[in-house]
Amino acid sequence: MKPINLEALIGGSRDPCEPAILSPDCGWSLMDLIKAGSCAALELAVHVGVVAICCRDPMRMVVALVALDGRVDRLILLANDLDRVTIEELLERSGARILVTDREDLDDFAPAIRWRGEVEPVRSARFALGEPDRLTIWTFATSGTTGAPKLVEHDIISLSRPLRAEHAWRWGQMYEMARFAGVQVFLQAMAKGVLILPHSRWPLKDKVAFIATNGGNAISATPTLWRKMLMTPEAATLQLHQATLGGEIADAPVLATIAARYPSARVTHVYASTEAGASFAVNDGLPGFPAAMLDIRGSGPCLRIRDGRLFIQSARGRRTYVGTNIAFSDDEGFVDTGDLVERVGERCYFKGRANGVINVGGDKVYPQEVEAVLLAHPDVALARIFAASSPITGQMVSAEIMMREEVGDRTVMTRKLHAYCAERLPRWKCPVIIRLVREIAANSGEKMSRAK
Repeated sequence: MKPINLEALIGGSRDPCEPAILSPDCGWSLMDLIKAGSCAALELAVHVGVVAICCRDPMRMVVALVALDGRVDRLILLANDLDRVTIEELLERSGARILVTDREDLDDFAPAIRWRGEVEPVRSARFALGEPDRLTIWTFATSGTTGAPKLVEHDIISLSRPLRAEHAWRWGQMYEMARFAGVQVFLQAMAKGVLILPHSRWPLKDKVAFIATNGGNAISATPTLWRKMLMTPEAATLQLHQATLGGEIADAPVLATIAARYPSARVTHVYASTEAGASFAVNDGLPGFPAAMLDIRGSGPCLRIRDGRLFIQSARGRRTYVGTNIAFSDDEGFVDTGDLVERVGERCYFKGRANGVINVGGDKVYPQEVEAVLLAHPDVALARIFAASSPITGQMVSAEIMMREEVGDRTVMTRKLHAYCAERLPRWKCPVIIRLVREIAANSGEKMSRAK
């Protein structure tokens, strides 16, 4: 039997000549992607066996995935913001024999294939990549919000298992194509709809405008990115039928804001991680998930709460991070997500990451709880809570806050925010340091970084 691969998966669900991707330069069909894959860089890579890809141009990443899946033993997908040292460490751990890249800062990286020139959608094939003859292992780096990235294995079967091609939506890609979430959006669009793919280097407002101009009606993003998008004037031009949130806690205010801005959209909070894969979705517009979803077997991944932490059962059994002996699931396949969950009646609520808790003299502070208080302030657009060192309490709560409008007297506003928190939070949860910033950066997974 011919092994399943990305090219066959897409081709089995759509006409290979119909539009599948809209890039800033042109439209692409599956046939265009296949032809573009017959370039010199990928012709060399297909003979290597274990290939890493790190490209700033998201179309190069798409073309490489279609060309190499089923033709190499392993693909290592690396986000384009990773620094050289981290890339070297991940390549050593993964056993990659070559790096395919368009990054000029990696020109002297060895061994590497430099992918230069235009990526063309229609061309005569110069090289024969050969028929797909194996099940390729896809290796993803975790987002590394609280530590160094780790490597996790998947394949096209596990990646495509949760896909639901209910509607031929036009998905706007807001994630990095090398990330697990980015590949999920890509596969969802390829199953039936169209992927609208802005350039990764564009400012956020230009990405939103490009998606809106091209009729994008479905977007998946982290709550952090949704808050940033909703601040752009271009967000008002979107006509959404599907708004998906994932990667972070989706609290009531952000869910309600999206629902109010896009009344025709279904608002969905999905839970997925690089380790556990795509696990479950909640469509009722409320934070958390129904307790009735716990300990159900047979209809999807089994959810379980142990000692206040969420565990999700994977069908793949015990798994370890690539290149290490560190297991992230037990013998039954349960993955410790690291997310702290509290059951209140018939609802389960996310409290935060276990490794993100701030310890203030023995008292625990969940950053997301403090952020929720700050985000309820009418003038606050975005807030980031993180730990800073304290000689007295060990750690103290610090805050970076992005205001909705320019502040006149920043000192006065800072004092007001201190007083606002003091009225609503116990003393140890109040930010000791508050800095007003123009921008709060996220990593390439578009998640809030908890690093100092």
